[in-house]
Amino acid sequence: MREKKAGGSDFPRLFALFAARMNLFAFLSAGMAAFCSALQYFFRPLWFDEALTLNFAYLPDPAAIYRAYVIPNNQILHTVALHYLHLRAEIPVLWLRFFPLICAVLLLVLLVRGFGRECGHPSLPTVLGALAFSPPFLLYATALRGYMLAALLVTSAWLCGRKFAVSGKFTALAGWCGFAAAALGVMPSALAGLAGAGLMILPLFGKYFWKKRRFYLLAAAVPAAFALFYGPILPQLQRAFALKEGWHDPGAALLALGIALAATFNVLFIAAAVPAGKLRFRTFCYAAVWLLPLGGSLLPVAPFPRVWFVLFPIWAVLLAKGVRHCRSLRWWWGVPVLIAAICGTLRVREALSPYCARSGQDDFFAPYFLRQEFVPYRTAAKLRELRPPMIYASLSADPWSLLAFGTEVVFDGPRSRVAALHDGAAVVLGRDENPADMEKRFGGRLIPVAPMGYQTVYQWRSE
Repeated sequence: MREKKAGGSDFPRLFALFAARMNLFAFLSAGMAAFCSALQYFFRPLWFDEALTLNFAYLPDPAAIYRAYVIPNNQILHTVALHYLHLRAEIPVLWLRFFPLICAVLLLVLLVRGFGRECGHPSLPTVLGALAFSPPFLLYATALRGYMLAALLVTSAWLCGRKFAVSGKFTALAGWCGFAAAALGVMPSALAGLAGAGLMILPLFGKYFWKKRRFYLLAAAVPAAFALFYGPILPQLQRAFALKEGWHDPGAALLALGIALAATFNVLFIAAAVPAGKLRFRTFCYAAVWLLPLGGSLLPVAPFPRVWFVLFPIWAVLLAKGVRHCRSLRWWWGVPVLIAAICGTLRVREALSPYCARSGQDDFFAPYFLRQEFVPYRTAAKLRELRPPMIYASLSADPWSLLAFGTEVVFDGPRSRVAALHDGAAVVLGRDENPADMEKRFGGRLIPVAPMGYQTVYQWRSE
């Protein structure tokens, strides 16, 4: 009887040991899958937005970069950082991808140090593991774009704001103001991340937050920082917003974001979106953080889905808080990490991609520039071989990727279009474009020369 009882009491301990080893296996497997995927993210040619961003970085000084806000691709403080890293420190273009990667590592460290005790173990490692191994995170951790830097700055501002709400220390308020201003200096859309951070801080003031002086100091700092940074270049900002860049189908934009969240956090997203407990003031604040993208869909043009990436760290912490109260997840906490890594494999990414590109480009899984068929260096080599009198590339063919390889290309701008093509000119079209549309526009004939994966080279003959 005693032996049976002793054996029975060992079962939970043995099961826990087995579960821990399986979860360790899941993390190691996810790490290997993420590492293999990351090689593809890291060693890839520049695409439209990256090449255009680097073009702004070639301006002579930070003041020139600041004044050149003609299109949102100039994420000013990020561009200034690339200017110093590439032109002053002479870091090669390929190794510039280490800059967002370092920002990604710092972001994860900051989340662990800032919320490890509050969210607990294994809740926070589970959620952050799923985030770190997910396709959206790997994409922006290696992109020459400012999204990862903005997410890092928003998270830094969030931690300082939390500290100020509790302690009232001036240094914490200065940190909130400084990091918020820097995040907005990277991109105006960082307002979404700061709004999410503000909603997470709000419960610290209590239900009667409007009676607290600290609340008004935090709230006033964000619009003040925005006005100070963008006030001197307000005409340029207005012209950039007048371009109305984004998705014209708000439902498709929300669907793309929802798929990205579900693939990143999978079962955690379903089980722990809002931390469990009684309906309290903080519950409504946490729920409002999830609803911020709905507010964006009410704008005349819905923001690109990638704009909401600055909220991913905040959503991760929200999920970690919820997972802490989900006892049913305690034995298999490594599984979500493994699923997120599996979603990062090539076939699964490409299967999810069409659902995230119904009204524009896929921002999270397998955009054209991550596919093996995107080889602009081969297209550039072919164009040098042809030596045409003129090279025209459509916007869908990504002309900036050709410019990055030293090819002189003309293309349609946001405010002007190419009027005519010279006879014998080379025309580069994207994979899904119909040559008949171009023939009708310019009044001539396109002769196929060479398919180059995503891009196809034609020769133009005038009628």
